[in-house]
Amino acid sequence: MTFGKTELYIMTKFEYATFAVDVTKLMIRAKLDHEAFYKKLNEYGAEGWELVNVFSLSQVEGVTYEITAVFKRPLK
Repeated sequence: MTFGKTELYIMTKFEYATFAVDVTKLMIRAKLDHEAFYKKLNEYGAEGWELVNVFSLSQVEGVTYEITAVFKRPLK
């Protein structure tokens, strides 16, 4: 605790980006083409984006048809 001093906190502001992947385009023999997915993730990482979440969308029978990745980076 400090008396007589004003502490200033600067809040970091972020920008966000997403990319959605049609899983059917990355499938090889019913498995996700991890190499293509990692390549896309690394492209964002090279531009300073940090991956914060990945989620999938499924059809009625639970079959995944889309994967969405969410990224953030500090505003400049």
